[in-house]
Amino acid sequence: FSQPTRRLYAEHALDSTDWYLIFDPLDREDYGDLTCMLADTGYNNSVYLRRRLIVYSEPFVVQSSTKDIEVSEGDNILLKCFAQGLPPPQIQWMKADASPLPDGNIRAIG
Repeated sequence: FSQPTRRLYAEHALDSTDWYLIFDPLDREDYGDLTCMLADTGYNNSVYLRRRLIVYSEPFVVQSSTKDIEVSEGDNILLKCFAQGLPPPQIQWMKADASPLPDGNIRAIG
């Protein structure tokens, strides 16, 4: 990675032994474990340093019921709203007047 490639690259100062991993810009997909390997060719030995990168991100809707729905009284419907973010967003359905659903009308699936 001596030359910046896209938005992720390693950087090294010529007057130092320090190396840096640069994310420019950081993205929610960059989360996960990262490993720095220190190789000592004289002793055929390697040392590993592993760190977990946690990327906090604003919630966003992944999938939803995208259209208005017209149904007849007595019909059953299923409205979808899936979201992601870190920390995970709390999803709440409300009526048009912003009043919450009555207690007991929430069911966990899966």
